[in-house]
This record gives sequence, C-alpha cells and structure tokens, in this order.
Amino acid sequence: MKKENLIALGLTEELVSEVMDIYKKDLKGYIPKKRFDEVNDSRKDLEKQIEDKNEQLISFEEKIKSCEEAEKIIKKLQQDNESAKKFYAAKIKDMTITSAIQSKLMNVKYSDLLVDKFDKSILVVNEDGTVSGIDEQLTILKKQYKDLFIIDTKDEELNCQKKSSEGVKNPWSMEHFNLAVKLQV
Repeated sequence: MKKENLIALGLTEELVSEVMDIYKKDLKGYIPKKRFDEVNDSRKDLEKQIEDKNEQLISFEEKIKSCEEAEKIIKKLQQDNESAKKFYAAKIKDMTITSAIQSKLMNVKYSDLLVDKFDKSILVVNEDGTVSGIDEQLTILKKQYKDLFIIDTKDEELNCQKKSSEGVKNPWSMEHFNLAVKLQV
C-alpha cells in the first residue's frame, strides 16, 4: 500500500495519513516474508537431512545384520544420527530465537548491533513456536541503548504530559495558553 495510490483514489491527506498509521500498526510484529521463507527453507532442509540419515541407517540395517562389523557400523551410524538430530534441533532452536529477536527489533536503528546483546541461553522456545523471555531483555536493552530505539510520537506526547504534570509548563496546553501571544500575531 502506497501513499500515492490512496491519494489517487481520492482520499485526503489526513485520511491517507490515518490509513498509513493504521497500516503500520497492523504490520508491527510481523516477520518479513523473506526472513520467514529463509527460516522455513532452512528448517525443511534440516529435516530432509535428518530424514536422509534415517533412511541411510535403515538401509544399512537391512543389508548387513549378520556380521559383527556391520553391527559396529550400525552403532556408529546411530550415534552419528543422534548427534545430527541434536545438532539440527539446536540449529532450528537458534534460528527460531534469532528470528523472534529480529521481529522484536523491527523499529530499531542498527538492529544488528542489538541482536548480539540478547542472552539466548535464557530464552525458551515454547511448543507453539513462540519464544519466552524476549520482552524482559528488550525492556532492559531499551533502557541501556535508548538512542538506538525509534521513539514513537505517541510516546513523546506521553512524556510531554508527564513533564507538564510534574511542574514543567507546556506552552501548548490549554492551562498555559498565553492569549497575549496570540493577539500579537
């Protein structure tokens, strides 16, 4: 959706701005299709490799059952298969966590700098594929690296309201409005 397309449909600038704000809010938290496809293709590739190892193991078991050397080969293949399963499961977990972290850092300047600041050993991948513990670490990072986070204009308005309630005058609020200034203009 582009601003020019909405204007061409006959919407006013105000309506276009409101529609674009709603559109941006709706897209917040979505993982980009390119990243989703990368993770999904990698996962399929890893599952295919595990499946190939299992088929290899089964074919060896069927071909060589009687010989002692064959039993050694089978045991070695089973150990290799188990270690490959653990390796690929860890790799899938890491990709899931990294993808979840990147989705949380969509509105951040230089997100690559912050990805490494997360302690992945604390994060837990749930059965439904969600990752627990990211929000807590993100809150800490927002405090430590304020300058890297893009401040939402609504957050700025809330900060102005907080400051004005603490005693700092807000010249644009109704209670501090100066009529003399308006008459001079």
